[in-house]
Amino acid sequence: MELLKAALLGAVAAFAVPMIFGGPTGVWGTSAAAWGTIAPLKGSPGLLFSLPIFIGLTLFAWTFFNWSNR
Repeated sequence: MELLKAALLGAVAAFAVPMIFGGPTGVWGTSAAAWGTIAPLKGSPGLLFSLPIFIGLTLFAWTFFNWSNR
């Protein structure tokens, strides 16, 4: 898997997971999971981006799919 495709997968998950768990006023925003989560658009009431999920899933997907292709 190319790094760009892995980063795209990580970005989609980094936006989706915080929204699934309630956004800034739900479970995600009021627990320790909010560490490393940023609001990329100040005018948006609920859009969040989780940096730990983005970095972690990007690196995991890139290494796993490159390892399994050998």
